[in-house]
Amino acid sequence: MGAGLFMSGKTNSISSIHSTKSVSKRTDIKMTTLEMMRKNYKDDDDIMNELAKGMDMVLDIDRTWNGKYEFLRCAECNGPLLGHRAEKCRKEGDGYDEALVKKLENSLRRNVKFRDIVIKYMNSQKEEEMILRLNKEAEIAKAMPVKTNLMVGRTEIPKWIGQEFEVWRKEMEKWHENDKSTEETKYCNVMESLKKNDKIKDYVVTTLAEKTEDNRKVTAILEVMAEKYERTESETCLELMKQIVNFKVDGEIESITDRFERMMTETKKIDLATNLEYALTLQFMDRLEKEGKISSDERMRLKDEIETKEGKSKVNNSAEIVQKELRRMKVINNREKVFDKTIEAHYVRDNSRYGRWKNQMERNGYKRSDSRRGFWRNGAAASNQRYIKDRNGSRFRSQSNG
Repeated sequence: MGAGLFMSGKTNSISSIHSTKSVSKRTDIKMTTLEMMRKNYKDDDDIMNELAKGMDMVLDIDRTWNGKYEFLRCAECNGPLLGHRAEKCRKEGDGYDEALVKKLENSLRRNVKFRDIVIKYMNSQKEEEMILRLNKEAEIAKAMPVKTNLMVGRTEIPKWIGQEFEVWRKEMEKWHENDKSTEETKYCNVMESLKKNDKIKDYVVTTLAEKTEDNRKVTAILEVMAEKYERTESETCLELMKQIVNFKVDGEIESITDRFERMMTETKKIDLATNLEYALTLQFMDRLEKEGKISSDERMRLKDEIETKEGKSKVNNSAEIVQKELRRMKVINNREKVFDKTIEAHYVRDNSRYGRWKNQMERNGYKRSDSRRGFWRNGAAASNQRYIKDRNGSRFRSQSNG
């Protein structure tokens, strides 16, 4: 009898076929340990090679590629076909006990290499299906009859060929408003147009297609792409400040005038006059980082103080806040160095009770704290004894009249 394939949930039919076998044999098979069953299968390397070469022959994978799968079983012994050795197949009795087979399958599922091979296969299949679907949709869109377009002049889809994303987005919004095709047709045409840009083709095929799958509209495409490519207010301000600082009058007068006009247009668009303090503060932090005065992490901490998560200004006194926070960070980073400085002090002999207490504190390694007024500090002491309150003005002084 040849071995057939069936799912793990269909073991009852096999049990009924062999119901005439003796009870003793069935009990003996159920007592088989996992180690004994494992000896009847191939070793780990051979199993992984078999899985990589013919996954569809040993696993039943959910074709929605949601990560779910089941092991295909041998019709004779009820064991998984993955790693199955025909010469070791149990053809007598009911085959392997269901609980024992589940243990073997679960041990394979927990294997890291096994999971990596399965996940890689599923992702590749999912990507292939998505590309195939996009190509079919593009072919359908091309085959559809062209509808009359009310737009006069240029009617092709605006191409993103290196201009700023904001400029291209406005062109797309204008085209979307004037084009009278269906939303599905416009969506497919725009996706096909973007795929022709080699720099973003992978992003379009995977990320953009997946994020807009449930909302197949041009507006959804623009919103998703804006999250990745649109500049924030802080990026725009900083870029404009660089243009202003580096502006040169080289070349022909017409070229100089055009560059100046574009710069002034950008200045009015972001209202630089109103946001001048914010823009100067951003430039100040950028130069501090480039000169090595602050780290990139410290720059991000400073930016968090003056702008929102979306990169927009959230305060009116950004310069003051940054300067204050910058001083605070530098004091914290160098506070131990302040403690390490040698401080010369001259004391007169004091035989009062407070004087004797003070001398004892100094012998124990304590010094007056610079950061906590009215306390003595010993950096080598335990944390709960590092700071001790000064007794000056306490009962010692009052009793000794010191």
